[in-house]
Parts: sequence; C-alpha cells; structure tokens
Amino acid sequence: MAYTSYIKKTKQRLLVVPAPPTEKNPISTIGVCTYFSGNPTNETFELTITLSEIVVSALGVKEEDAKKQIRDFIQSEYTWNMEAYKNLTFAKSLNRDKGVLQFGIITDVEESEEQ
Repeated sequence: MAYTSYIKKTKQRLLVVPAPPTEKNPISTIGVCTYFSGNPTNETFELTITLSEIVVSALGVKEEDAKKQIRDFIQSEYTWNMEAYKNLTFAKSLNRDKGVLQFGIITDVEESEEQ
C-alpha cells in the first residue's frame, strides 16, 4: 500500500511506498518519492529530507547524526548513490527527465530482529 499526498501550492507530490519482506526476499524497503515539474527546487529536497527523517525515526533510529547523514546524502551532487548507516542502507536517485527524487531505506529484516 502506498501513501501519497499532493501539495497544490508547489505542485509537488509525495509518495511513501513500503515493500515488506517476502519468503524469497528477506529485505524490507521503504521508498520516499517527491515528484516535481521542471527542475527540483530547495523545497523538493527539504520535503524529501523531512519525510525521510520521519520514516527513519519510525524505524527506531533517533540519533541526530542519522538526520545529518540523510540531509547530506540527499543534497549530495550525485544523481544515484547508496550508503550504509548502521543496519540500514540509504539509496538515492534523482531523475530529472521523469521529475522524481527518490530516497530508499533498505533494512535487513533478519539482522533487525536479532538486535
């Protein structure tokens, strides 16, 4: 099930897509997408960062350095990148042609359950 919101003032749409683990794939992912028209603005990045911080906090990661790492990671110049943080992996994709900034949070369910 996806959760979506449309912000009329800025014509940006937010989407959160959880993908629970399956028998074949024990990896759980949560995708945070911000859709934009034209070029991404500072607000595009701020919306993605804020929503990503909320999702990561809901996963139990409360440290301030996690927020800083998310912010630096999303604002980086790379259009695609992956980075580890504790038992999570962050993934970023910026597709200007399709008008979407995506931030993925990948968790290893088996490892998370052991902790």
